[in-house]
Amino acid sequence: MTAGSAFELSARELEVARLVADGLANPAIASALFISVPTVKTHVSHILAKLGLESRVQLASWAAGRDLDPPTPPADSGPARHNHPPYRPAGRWHRIP
Repeated sequence: MTAGSAFELSARELEVARLVADGLANPAIASALFISVPTVKTHVSHILAKLGLESRVQLASWAAGRDLDPPTPPADSGPARHNHPPYRPAGRWHRIP
């Protein structure tokens, strides 16, 4: 059996794959990523199908042979800057005399 490439996985699937490889159960993955347990199950099944794997153990083995850590930003990038005004809920802001 030939496992697929990490490039076939979405960013979220890579996150889930990392956590499966770390030995986390579905509820723990859901909690860590702020998603539901059924969503984790869907991600895991998609990952297994994309990579041609049959189990979480195979996924953990596949992940162990690859660098799945997210890329680190350059050291001199500084804080993120946004070009939009701060959020203000409609109808809630008024001038105080």
